[in-house]
Amino acid sequence: MSEQHLGFTTPDALMRNIRQTVQSASLSGSCATMFLFLCEFPCRDQAGYFLNDPVTAELDCESEVTQQSPQVWLCSMARLLTPDMTDTAAFCETLVEQVLLYRGRLVASEVASSGDEFHILEQKHDVADSVVNQLFRVTTPARFPHLDATFYQELMLEFRALGFLHIADLEEERLTGQTDLHTFTRYLLHPQTSTVAKGTLLPESAIRITELESLMSDGTVICTTTDGASDDSGGSVSLLVNPVAEGLFPEEVLRLHLQKVEDYSAAKPFVSVREVRSLDDVIDLQQTIAQLQLETREQSAWL
Repeated sequence: MSEQHLGFTTPDALMRNIRQTVQSASLSGSCATMFLFLCEFPCRDQAGYFLNDPVTAELDCESEVTQQSPQVWLCSMARLLTPDMTDTAAFCETLVEQVLLYRGRLVASEVASSGDEFHILEQKHDVADSVVNQLFRVTTPARFPHLDATFYQELMLEFRALGFLHIADLEEERLTGQTDLHTFTRYLLHPQTSTVAKGTLLPESAIRITELESLMSDGTVICTTTDGASDDSGGSVSLLVNPVAEGLFPEEVLRLHLQKVEDYSAAKPFVSVREVRSLDDVIDLQQTIAQLQLETREQSAWL
């Protein structure tokens, strides 16, 4: 019987399965991949104790509990992992220990399916009680055969050469539903500077948009974009958008962006870049930008 049917009782067994899964899916161990972990518990209370434990919370997973039978409660946990990084081994060790501590079984680990819902963001605003509801889904380029995959591949290779890590490919369902725009955005993160890079290809016009974003400790977002038509800031003092030429090399776009961040910090000595470490942080940043855009539009409407 395989380890997966018996449950993973050691961190090494789980780590071995993760590497095998990545290899069988022809993925790179140096790239971030969304994994889904399935844990069985004998009752709802044990599943609740497991999820509410502060040590489990530090695993930074998206989780959901469902009842499979009177004796089995299934906890699904989604987490972005890079198999070749040392923190993945630490994650496996903590997860296995926590599941066993609460009398559970870690019965499966698998790559999250394309199109799986990953994150729902919904927040009300003080401005006219408006609601921004952003629904992101983890996706893969295979779902978008009409797009030029070369753009996304070159984007990743060029920014990885600058120290960025691939975080995820996400489709914003709200945008797709409202505009019938079947595209996705590739997100990358520079850990040392907490700079988020993202690239989107607009299918009808073949416009390629590359953007760099930084969140400051005072709530201001600095964005450098190759979208010359971008007017999302609308004069907002909290969303500073700096258009640059589309043909610039990524290293030049990054240099210009970091210069803007440095200039802003120099003008406000007590303001620094807010740390961005995970996909959750990246999506929270997108929510912040959406809030600022909405508030600016509604304030403009009153003028």
